[in-house]
Amino acid sequence: MKPPPKHPRGFSWTLWLVIVASCALLGLALLAFSIIPYGSLKASFDRLTPDGNLESFTPQAYAPLVVPTRLIGLFLLLLSSVSFGLRRLIQGSIQNLAQSLKKISIKSDLQGLREAIKPTKSDRAYLFTLLAITLMGAGIRMLFLSIPMGHDEAYTFIAFASRPVRYIISDYHLPNNHVFHSLLVHGCYYLLGNQPWVVRLPAFLSGVLLVPACCVSARMIYDRNTALVSAALVASTPTLIEASTSARGYTLICLITMTLLALAAFLKQHRNCLAWGLFVVLSALGFYTIPIMLYPFGILITWLLLSALVKDIGSAYGSGFIKYLLITVLSVAVLCYLLYLPIFLHSGIGSVIGNNFVQPLEWSEFQESIIARSLRLWSRWTDNIPPVVAILSIIGLLTSMLFHKRLTKHRVPLVIAALLWIGVVLLIQRVAPWSRIWLFILPIYLILASAGIIGLFTRLKIRTEEGKSIPWVITGAVLILALGFYSMHTNPPYTPGETGSVEEITLFLKGYLQPGDVVITKPPLGAIVVYYFDLHHISEEYFLLDRDWHDFQQVIVIVDEGFDQTIDQVLQKKGLECVDKSSAKMIHQYGKTKVYELTIIP
Repeated sequence: MKPPPKHPRGFSWTLWLVIVASCALLGLALLAFSIIPYGSLKASFDRLTPDGNLESFTPQAYAPLVVPTRLIGLFLLLLSSVSFGLRRLIQGSIQNLAQSLKKISIKSDLQGLREAIKPTKSDRAYLFTLLAITLMGAGIRMLFLSIPMGHDEAYTFIAFASRPVRYIISDYHLPNNHVFHSLLVHGCYYLLGNQPWVVRLPAFLSGVLLVPACCVSARMIYDRNTALVSAALVASTPTLIEASTSARGYTLICLITMTLLALAAFLKQHRNCLAWGLFVVLSALGFYTIPIMLYPFGILITWLLLSALVKDIGSAYGSGFIKYLLITVLSVAVLCYLLYLPIFLHSGIGSVIGNNFVQPLEWSEFQESIIARSLRLWSRWTDNIPPVVAILSIIGLLTSMLFHKRLTKHRVPLVIAALLWIGVVLLIQRVAPWSRIWLFILPIYLILASAGIIGLFTRLKIRTEEGKSIPWVITGAVLILALGFYSMHTNPPYTPGETGSVEEITLFLKGYLQPGDVVITKPPLGAIVVYYFDLHHISEEYFLLDRDWHDFQQVIVIVDEGFDQTIDQVLQKKGLECVDKSSAKMIHQYGKTKVYELTIIP
């Protein structure tokens, strides 16, 4: 019996050796880091710094890293061992991959993407209508771009986005750090300065771009009329307008989800490596914004997988579609790990996947929370929307589900994939997410509702051909936009407790504060007060921070009766008990927000 032929030591052998050696060396280094006593590590690291003291490497920073680094080190050593045992298989796979990469043509892939979105002459009215809808949606959002700052966005800016980049990419003490969004806010802040509209610029632009992105996705799944109606709904829905004027990463997640949906619809029928690459990068950026990207990413992967199982994919893939899907998931996982590595090392893995907001609930509490928050979600989506419009959207959704085969060429309904994936994940997590987590579903819901409404028009013979129905769609889009503007004008997207009272009081305090004064307040006003102090260049020395209260003589207490706050609550929250409460006097009031001055007992 002849021995198996030896493989030449070419590119595949070299790459395999690099992989095995890298995994082994890195695994040993991580194991050493987790086993060597803290004192020895500290002494070694101190010698690498100019002043001989690495202040950031403390026992508190080292302790959370021990277990994760040890597990990762063992995994890498195991991976290197397995790679050595399967060296011929891996080298063969590398050769096959190299041959496949040689066949990739970026130019032809780019041409394929262009052909998919290239408009025709018959699209002229369609494109002008979309442009008008997008501009009107942007105009509505601009009206609320400079509204008073809210607690979450103010805290995000103060604690993360306004700090140097190294803190943004490594500090995750609270999930408020939507990292990729925080980096975008940081860039805007660095270039344009500190103003509410500047801080909200990434969320605003994401909310505006969501309109055409939703239109493209709807057209690729349904038709032009559905695309225009859904774009008008996205442009005018109060919940999406509000999210576009809040410096948080949720509209960015919506934009990425809609773009991925359009790519997924394209990739089902076209084997395009450039599009797959875009899918991977955008998915990773979505995860890097907020880990809740697990929901939309999982929905789309499930949709593509189900489509492959029912053979609703292009013939160009042959039997290799699942391979593309698997490589995509693995690539996204690797990219996410690399992006989050500074956070894992600095704040620990638990800060991302095990924080208080994702702790599993007991089954009884989980069921109650899911029902309660589902009702709250629907109330949130229909806030400021006439009941008749909400009812029409439900009818449209049901119609799109019942007549799915007549409305689209895609065999698998997106709703099925969403229910399967979300149901499985929630059962595993046993977490009832807040309503803002599900914002990415709202544009999808609006697309499905629009498809059902257009489908009803078709059944009722209100239109005969797609082109002839454009005037009806334009009229409907204008009415939808007008309704959205009216709703937002009569019900602005902020609560009474977070209005201009804080900025007005800040301006009053700027001329009132004296050396020896300390300003204290209680959430949700705390972060907002800090933000407006920074905006109006008032020294942070007026806050307690890490200083002892004996360093001050007078306490300035800000309370908001709209949140049922009292002086005693604020003093207790800050631990200021040695205060002469009888000396309290109100020195200013704006709306329900009041400012008191008290004397500290020496």
